[in-house]
Amino acid sequence: MVSISIKSPFDSCVRNLNLEFITENHNQKLVSAKEKYNLNILNFTDDTIFVHESFAKTIDNKYFKEFLLDSTLYSIKTFDRLYHKSKFIEGFVLYRKYSRKDVFRILNWNQNPLAQTWAAISLVPINQLPNIR
Repeated sequence: MVSISIKSPFDSCVRNLNLEFITENHNQKLVSAKEKYNLNILNFTDDTIFVHESFAKTIDNKYFKEFLLDSTLYSIKTFDRLYHKSKFIEGFVLYRKYSRKDVFRILNWNQNPLAQTWAAISLVPINQLPNIR
């Protein structure tokens, strides 16, 4: 079953940070990485995000914290270098190539659908697709 989000990009960001978008096989079933590895990273209510207690303990590990900061700073620098407002439209950068998974993530889908499922959906006329905004 395909799950399409009608929530905000904020919800999509939290789902991605919680590894809910990424799916893996587990006991012959496709589940989120969060579910497979029993991960608890972020929680949010209304407009407040807070770090889950188990993740807060992980951040106390100096090596993990160093890796996380390095990765975050690299991502910020890459974004700043590549971002040009005139080429940014609805989450996409003009003339850039995107994987199918990235397209679904940018469109705020709850999860990355299987390729076979997407092939069936892509046959539906565009005006009959659910509103993803």
